[in-house]
Amino acid sequence: MHTLNDKTIAVVDDSPVVRAYVSFLLIKNNLSVVFEATDGQDCLSKIREAGKAPCVVILDIEMPIMDGFETALILKNDWPDTKIIAMSSKSDSSTIGQMAEAGADFFISKEGNITDALINTLNMLLN
Repeated sequence: MHTLNDKTIAVVDDSPVVRAYVSFLLIKNNLSVVFEATDGQDCLSKIREAGKAPCVVILDIEMPIMDGFETALILKNDWPDTKIIAMSSKSDSSTIGQMAEAGADFFISKEGNITDALINTLNMLLN
């Protein structure tokens, strides 16, 4: 069994406020944020540059340049072991289903208390 602090996480969201909040929350809970990215293309570039994908990618859906749907498809194709937590204010069943089909392992709505949902989901994924 791995401990949470052995695992790497990337935060991908076009909102600097969301990226900062999620990264702060993760670091506060002794989790390792390896990078933040502004969109899917930025995320994939950073992974390719590093030569290794993080264990978990926290992925917004609605982003410019490359959205979360396309990013998830590429992540799961190129790095199938990487877990994807999709986060969005769009939480209708169609969006959630489309993200699941694209490869997201979990979905968290930005409309609720993301703090507990995110930490609980990461605990489940990384333990």
